[in-house]
Amino acid sequence: MAEYHDTFLDGNELIEAAIDRYYRESSKETLIAILDTIRQRMHADGHFILPVLVDEEDENRFSFRSIQTKDGKVWNAAFTSQTELFLTICLWRTRWIRNLLSYIQIQSRAFLCAGSIALLRKS
Repeated sequence: MAEYHDTFLDGNELIEAAIDRYYRESSKETLIAILDTIRQRMHADGHFILPVLVDEEDENRFSFRSIQTKDGKVWNAAFTSQTELFLTICLWRTRWIRNLLSYIQIQSRAFLCAGSIALLRKS
């Protein structure tokens, strides 16, 4: 069976390359280069993948997958390719499993209150 290829994502490698440059050399110029590359892709009818969370009670409702930074700001996640989305989903799941294992390890030593459990689920 052939793998699905989304042609709207073709060209997003330019954004990924600009992001890689920013991580190697974090500067105002490399940040501007990322934004400029995103603008170029927008003008070329490029797209991002925006993951959503489907409401368990009503499958017609959804919310965007977001990330909250330490300063309290909430950012919607956007991905340049299916590969980047897949890698990030694996990372999110790995963190969830790591948190669960930590919880089990702590649980074996002492009881946790419901508030602590809620905090584990949020991280």
